[in-house]
Amino acid sequence: MADMRKTRAISSVGILLAVLFGIQSPPARSDKEPEITLKSSKKNLTLRRGELLKRSDVTTIEISDDPLAPGKKIQYTAVPVYALLEGLSIPENSTIHYVCSDGFAASIPNSQLKNKSPAKAIAYLAIEKSTDRWPVVEPGKTETPGPFYIVWKNAKASGITRESWPYHVVGFEIRQSMQDLYPNIFPEAKLAETHPVKRGFEVFKRNCFACHTLNLQGDGRMGPDLNVPYSPTEYFQPFALKTLIRNPQSLRHFTEGKMHPFPKEIIPDSELSDLVLYLKHMSKRKVKSP
Repeated sequence: MADMRKTRAISSVGILLAVLFGIQSPPARSDKEPEITLKSSKKNLTLRRGELLKRSDVTTIEISDDPLAPGKKIQYTAVPVYALLEGLSIPENSTIHYVCSDGFAASIPNSQLKNKSPAKAIAYLAIEKSTDRWPVVEPGKTETPGPFYIVWKNAKASGITRESWPYHVVGFEIRQSMQDLYPNIFPEAKLAETHPVKRGFEVFKRNCFACHTLNLQGDGRMGPDLNVPYSPTEYFQPFALKTLIRNPQSLRHFTEGKMHPFPKEIIPDSELSDLVLYLKHMSKRKVKSP
């Protein structure tokens, strides 16, 4: 559902990062040492690549389910994200918002980024060395995910979706709760937590919100708003909307289309039905067009 650049696998955070919100394309390589900014309400911290590579907790990890390299095992030099966050005051209900140099931006629950239990997914900040370039993002191109890329060990244990594998990361910023930040994306509060619409809302947050806004709220800029002026449930028949989400090119051939497919392995049929119900529900909860 998310309009993302081709093969982008990310694609959806309390201290962390944020800077360069206006950049719309990957920066050219230069002599300036890459850096990443961590930002909270009380403290800002900028870390250069050289500093990160000298940390005592820097390690080499092997990732076998990297969405940018399906079917391959890739080794990364990396620092655990939870280690970068230790000692910082992060409210439990806050989100950690990440920003990338190409304009891709979204949030990850801080509980996921702070996790250090091997029974669940553990996030790492992978660091591309100037002398050891990573595989390219897209065949025939020169762009790699570097210099900073969020990767996960044991991603399936926590249901980490590809939108939570952002690359070209330049910053993290600790923000308020989702409810405080984006109240207009939430369904009717009186619905039970087990209601299909509530379940569909969770599917939306995991898979769509990184690239789309809804009711004009959110940071996604790669795809259209999904409720204003019209919800896709108002101009697509249910089968057509589900077909679009499953594989956009199977519904409308568009060689420059950037929305990637969402197969059943990512969004099972039951969750896809819940997602459509959520979008239909929100079509009755519109905000006014600008």
